[in-house]
Amino acid sequence: MFSHRKVFEINFFWEEYGFTLWEWHDLRGFYRKVTFKKDSLMGEIARYYAYDYVIFSHQGLASAQKILEQWKPIPDVMTQRVLLVTENPALTHTKMFHKSFLFGFRGWIDLFFYHPEDKKVHRKFSDLATLVRNALVVSSKISDKTERREAVKQEEL
Repeated sequence: MFSHRKVFEINFFWEEYGFTLWEWHDLRGFYRKVTFKKDSLMGEIARYYAYDYVIFSHQGLASAQKILEQWKPIPDVMTQRVLLVTENPALTHTKMFHKSFLFGFRGWIDLFFYHPEDKKVHRKFSDLATLVRNALVVSSKISDKTERREAVKQEEL
């Protein structure tokens, strides 16, 4: 079992992959903006963006519904991927939620629930799921080291 509170203590891990701390209403996690460029011999043809959100603090299906209903298209952003990390394996879903704006011409949102101990993850979210698992490993190692230091200090006293 993991605690999402520990993940917020390792900002350095998320910053290494271009993520920054993010909050919106009752949602809390990390996000990044990825730039895609199309080039040719004549130079740049197109540029568009993708936003990735990894959300650890949320209200389950209510948050998913709120995101799908309230989020609007962002200029020049093609896709917004939202990974809702849950502590309860019963909340995970094998299907991905999808919402497109103007038949996809103004972008879309893909949303997926994920539990780190679950083996099934949608292929569109496999890179984000790997980051979540690695972040949890790093946070557990850091917390183990701090617990050992505190135990040594207690013994010295």
